[in-house]
Amino acid sequence: MLTPKRRLVSIVALNIVSVLAQFGQYGLGATLIPIGLKVRNATPENIGVTSAALWAGMLVGLIVAGQLTRKFGFRMTLLFGVAMSSLSFALMPLINWHLWAMPAAAIGFGMGLRWIALETWLYSLVPTDARGRIVGIHETLLGIAAILGALLIVVIDTSKPDAFWIAAAVMLIGVFPLAFATSITARTDESQTRFSLKIKYWLGFGAIVAGLGGYVEGSLLALLPVYSADLGLTAKDAAWLLTTFQIGAMAFQFPIGWMADHYGLIKTTKLCAAVAFASLLFIISIDQTLQTILVAIFILGGVIAGTLSLGIIWAIHNNTGAALTHRVRQVSIVYTILSATGPFISGFVVGHIGSVSLFWQQLVVVLVILVVSIR
Repeated sequence: MLTPKRRLVSIVALNIVSVLAQFGQYGLGATLIPIGLKVRNATPENIGVTSAALWAGMLVGLIVAGQLTRKFGFRMTLLFGVAMSSLSFALMPLINWHLWAMPAAAIGFGMGLRWIALETWLYSLVPTDARGRIVGIHETLLGIAAILGALLIVVIDTSKPDAFWIAAAVMLIGVFPLAFATSITARTDESQTRFSLKIKYWLGFGAIVAGLGGYVEGSLLALLPVYSADLGLTAKDAAWLLTTFQIGAMAFQFPIGWMADHYGLIKTTKLCAAVAFASLLFIISIDQTLQTILVAIFILGGVIAGTLSLGIIWAIHNNTGAALTHRVRQVSIVYTILSATGPFISGFVVGHIGSVSLFWQQLVVVLVILVVSIR
């Protein structure tokens, strides 16, 4: 029973924490690490494994977050996750890049804890009649934070530790607004903490679409620096490619959600898959200059990131209570598993065949999304 003022202060405080954490954990985590490895002459296999470690750590964080919030509360779980990510960023440039998979996994673990602890806390404070608007605002802010993180790499030399330390500092500064957020009791039931290894437990249209989209997203974020280097582009050019991908991801979310509301989930998924397929074919077939690739990457980033939104829309459609919890959890975990698998597999294929194979691999995955949505 919060006063409107106290509720508003808490919502604003949690959004600030989320944005500053997202800036480091995802905005820099998904872009600075592969570019930093590339300028240190890491192989595609090394980059793929390290990028996969970020997502694998996030998966573990998602799995244990429910139990940690029940035992220690939202605030302490969130603080622990952000502190772990911040410390990992600070240590990363001080150790040999061959060992970066360990701090990358720790950054991802902190991101998983933050995702569950902060968003459960935030949406529990929001009045039911305003939930949609707050979710929209929150996701837009997260998109902006991811873009700003990627943009930082455009202006900072990734061969030096500055960007890593900026990430660590921004996340630590970001925990101070937690002092203004009202604590609530973490309530979880068995459906929120259970984790099953049975395949059928995780099968579902939304989980498949979001997971395959995550595979493509994770692969491109990790290996676009390798592809751009093989074209003779600079690390700054690679940063622009990743930033453009993130800008597309933010810009397309509302239109995709609007289309799903007005034309249905299946039709929208078919359209996104078809546009992604066409974008990949365009990149493969054109004269590959930075300017032409940027256009296709912008569109590709939008429709590929939209697969997670479509998965969440599927999860919440006509579901309530434990069923809704299970479906959302199903989508998020399958998405994270395949986001980790993507750079791992793509890195080894690129390492043995060449970077030209990067987009051909994703073309096959997008074709599977298209077939699944048609069937």
